[in-house]
Amino acid sequence: MALKPVSNPGRCRLRWVSQLLDGNGAWNHELVTQLFLPVDCEAILSIKASPRLGPDFIAWQPERLGIFTVKSAYKLGVDLAQFASARASSSLRPDGSDPCWKKIWSSIVPPKVKVFAWRAASNALATEVKKRHRGIQVTGVCSICGMEAEDVLHALRMCPHAKLLWDQMRQVWKLPGEYVLSLPRECWLRACLDKLSMEESAYLLMLLWRIWYARNEVTHEKPLPPPDVSRRFLCGYMSSLLSIRIDPLMDVVKGKQQEIYFLRPWPRTEKEVVVLKNWAIDLFCERG
Repeated sequence: MALKPVSNPGRCRLRWVSQLLDGNGAWNHELVTQLFLPVDCEAILSIKASPRLGPDFIAWQPERLGIFTVKSAYKLGVDLAQFASARASSSLRPDGSDPCWKKIWSSIVPPKVKVFAWRAASNALATEVKKRHRGIQVTGVCSICGMEAEDVLHALRMCPHAKLLWDQMRQVWKLPGEYVLSLPRECWLRACLDKLSMEESAYLLMLLWRIWYARNEVTHEKPLPPPDVSRRFLCGYMSSLLSIRIDPLMDVVKGKQQEIYFLRPWPRTEKEVVVLKNWAIDLFCERG
């Protein structure tokens, strides 16, 4: 995200970009390669130089015309903050990779659940804390329990209603244990997914999606679905998803499995071929 070269200037006495250009206004490749590291050379040489050899001037890089605007400065600040937060909390392995994204996007859950999971793992859900941080006039307190500030962890795990549904589903599904509560709040979901199989990840994502759905029902002044109702819904939904995974030809409608019958190709044996030929000859003779 940095815009400055990473190369050590050393004993370089050059001060202006024009000193890196040749007489035709093109980059002096030999000089650029001599003074900068390969990563900087690639970035510098990718910039289209002007053949008019005009004087250097200070330009604002985020804007195409090089003119500073408050809008572009605000966007740059937001991007830098998100980039710093992602670097601080998203990398769960020494090489910097994060397997949670692959588990989310390759999961058997519906696309809407994948999008929800991505937003939850990125701390981008519209929680009360997030709304207050963005300047919206809200209390920041959970709308269901009214006891604590509602961030992603509270909404999906710490809220009493969420705990009830976790307990209900743990009786039928293999879910993460109480170690979730000891994980960093910024990356608890990614850390959980890192330890689960693909099927267990699907169980967890469906559970969290249902908890968020129930929370939104309360937000829109609708009754809170009882935990036992959510349990029956989730069990039926996941049963259908797993059935489709095992048998892609199965048609699942509202949790019910409908069998599809296919006529086998005929004839398949020599005997059946003979029978078909005799039937065709008899039919021809009758019409003749």
